Order: sequence, then C-alpha cells, then structure tokens
Amino acid sequence: MITVDKPLGPEAQITVKSVEDQPATISWHGQTNQYNLAEILRFKDDMEEATSTHAAKQNYWETIAAEISTKVSEFEEIGYAKWFAHARRYARLAMKSLDVKETLESLRDWVILLFGEDLPDLDRETYVRSAFRGWQIERLGSSIKADVYLSKPPLDVGFDVFRQNMLGYLVSGWTYEKVQKTLRDMKDQQEKVRIFAKSMNERSFKMKAYQDIVLAKHGNVSPFPVDAMRRSNQQPEWNHFNSDITTSEGNLIRGLSEQRNNKEKQNVP
Repeated sequence: MITVDKPLGPEAQITVKSVEDQPATISWHGQTNQYNLAEILRFKDDMEEATSTHAAKQNYWETIAAEISTKVSEFEEIGYAKWFAHARRYARLAMKSLDVKETLESLRDWVILLFGEDLPDLDRETYVRSAFRGWQIERLGSSIKADVYLSKPPLDVGFDVFRQNMLGYLVSGWTYEKVQKTLRDMKDQQEKVRIFAKSMNERSFKMKAYQDIVLAKHGNVSPFPVDAMRRSNQQPEWNHFNSDITTSEGNLIRGLSEQRNNKEKQNVP
C-alpha cells in the first residue's frame, strides 16, 4: 500500500462567526488549545497586562505560522510531488496503450480520470490493464512485441504486482480529490495563521499609538512616557513631569511659572 507522506506540524482551524467571536483551534505537541482571536487582539481594557504579555503572544503566533509554512512546503515538495509523479506515470502508460496523444492538458485530464473518486470499479480495472499493456510497449519497444508477449500465459503474477503498484495510492484513499483538498486546506490554514500573526505585529504599533493618545489627553501635553502617568492617578501638575519632558519644554514651563509667581508677588499689598 502506497500512501502520501503528510508531514508533522501544527494543525490550525480558524474561522469567523462575528466581529467579537473569531474562534481558533491549534493542535500541536499532543495539546489542543482554543482561542478567541478577537479577545487576543483587544488591549484597551487592560493596557498594562496587554503590554507585558504582547511579546510572548506575538512570538507564539509567528512561530506557529512559520511551522505551518514549513509543513505546507514539505507536503507540496514531497508527498504531493510523489503522488503526482506516480499519477502521471500511470496516465502515460494508459495513454500509450490506447494511442492517445500526450499533451500537458490531456495528461492532466487522464490523471483526474484515473484517480477520480467517481470512476466505476469496472472502468478502473480496464484502465489498469491498458496501463499494463502500455508498460510492455514501453519495455519491449513496440505494440506488436507487447501483444505477442501478452498473448503468452501465465501473466497473472506480473499483472497483479503491477496493479498493486499502480493502484496503491487509491487503495490507501489518496484520490485526486483528497490530494487536492488536503493541499488546499493546508494552504488555507497557512494563510489564516499568517494573517493573524501579521495582525499581532500590527497590534504592537496600535498599542503604542493608543498609549500615546491616552497619555497626551491625561496630561494635556504632548505624549510622554507611560511611567509618568503611573506615578499619579490624578490630573498631573507641571512639576510631576519635569523629568519626563525635554529640556526646552522644561525651561519654557519654568519660565512661565516664574513669571506667574512674580506677578502674584507684585500684586501682594
């Protein structure tokens, strides 16, 4: 029995039910984890927690994306490639026996026909016998020699071995439809995880921009370091931020403060 080599790697199932409900399932290393991607991307409710855990989350999803990408490439370059090489070989032998002109398009059509799920068993047996004759033509050099060889019994043993080899993938369930669906599903997983890993990367920039806006509103000044706001839960006073602003801004603020104090002194009786 011949089977397609399906490489090991993460299994990802991602879908979207609504803006707030974006379920994802990641299975890898014997563990299955459930996520809501909308919740992972959210950060406004707890900025401090989001900031402290973002790097680990981003690395996790980027690693999963890289491993799935490797898995898809390995399947496409090994398992899928070996299946298609075998399928083309089988199709060529059948076409040679039936004297069908070989082109890229006709070869592909015959691969789909011979490995299709809906091919009747009787037709499948007929085609494998045609392919066996095509193999003899290829081996002996002419159809006449092949027919003479095939007319001499017994040939059952040789045919049985050939049949087992040609239909090996089909016996193990790897039809044309299954191979194509497997590759398509793997690429779909790859793309969805890649998009979310990219969203996690963009999340860091959005967090920084949101943080700057909130902090700017908090102090009614241009954006300043987050530690400045954490030192006070009240509306900040100028002297709270002398260490967090630029020298030129500090000098300007101190100058205005001194002018205000001097005016107040002058107005004192």
